Amino acid sequence: MSKLKSYALAAVLAAVYAVIAQITIPFPLVPLSFQCFAIALGGYALGCRIGLISTALYIGIGAVGLPVFSGFRGGAEVLFGPTGGFIWGFILLALFCGFGKNKKRSAAFVLGMVGLIFCNALGVLQFSLLGKSGITAFILTSAPYILKDAFLLWVAISLAPTVSASVLRKR
Repeated sequence: MSKLKSYALAAVLAAVYAVIAQITIPFPLVPLSFQCFAIALGGYALGCRIGLISTALYIGIGAVGLPVFSGFRGGAEVLFGPTGGFIWGFILLALFCGFGKNKKRSAAFVLGMVGLIFCNALGVLQFSLLGKSGITAFILTSAPYILKDAFLLWVAISLAPTVSASVLRKR
């Protein structure tokens, strides 16, 4: 695939992340969103390189203030606020899901779970540094979402071959 096509796919994927981030269910402290699903699907379908570029682009456009994060939020205050660690963690989630591209489903799932663990660890760490500490931060911001995110990882793995084939199909 040409570099131009890779960058174009990464830009489209970043836009998809921005749209999917707005699909949220309000919850106290951390809204229930589908951002992890979108990031995982991008990594599983298009691999590490495009997954990482698109995630970095998504974070970058949010950092300069465009309202691409959940709840139409943007700016450095989101990235460095209590829930910003989860957004930084998307980079590791994209990386590990990208490693899972073209692997058996069980191996891809394990890699995605490692990425998800890192994503949640960064989120809980930043939340605890700026608010509640330790186990309280985990219970408030991560624990309620683990099963949802694990299920959505499996859905992303299941959809990835179809997405990959349709996006990467030679025209």
